[in-house]
Amino acid sequence: MSLTATESQTPGSTPRREMPGPSVKLAFVVVALAFGIIVLGLIAQVFTGSNPPVAAPSSVPTAKGSPLKAISSSSALAPLVSSGEPPADIINAIVLPAGSEPGAVIDDTNAAESYDEQRLFAIVEPEQKVITFFEVELAAQGWHVESTGKPKNQPGFEVLAQRAGSDGYYWEIGAVVSPTAFPLSGAARSTGVTKFEVRLFQVSDSD
Repeated sequence: MSLTATESQTPGSTPRREMPGPSVKLAFVVVALAFGIIVLGLIAQVFTGSNPPVAAPSSVPTAKGSPLKAISSSSALAPLVSSGEPPADIINAIVLPAGSEPGAVIDDTNAAESYDEQRLFAIVEPEQKVITFFEVELAAQGWHVESTGKPKNQPGFEVLAQRAGSDGYYWEIGAVVSPTAFPLSGAARSTGVTKFEVRLFQVSDSD
């Protein structure tokens, strides 16, 4: 009489062999490692974000042909940054002439219905050096200089340039340099004080 599938083997019978296969313990280890990698990736994304911020340069080189030493603008233009606009790669691509003294911040965003802000500066240097500085340095920092000449509705000289930002928008910068003023007394009497403004605005689809 043959044994059924539910009956036990009798003494002396040949034991059934199990089919070879992967170890259960090994499979568990693989699953645990995969889960751990996923968890670590999620934690890293929470702390760093999907797009890590671009660090501001501690120092910047002065471009060849620039008449004035270049310095980072990240500190001076920090008041213009709001809710991630302009993005860090745009701010980091702007340099200022050494010795620039920051002044008032002007916010025209509401009137323009898109980002439009500027900051005023003053420097004890002649206007032509400041103009040449922006013509040379903006191009060296990856900006496309679109035009140079007299700005609209104000005196002085404007260097207008455009650059693509990491936020998917094009950004424009207008560096407007006013005529140098010579005070009657003080250290700037012979050289003069030149005021200039740095205006940043976001290019809309309709522009």
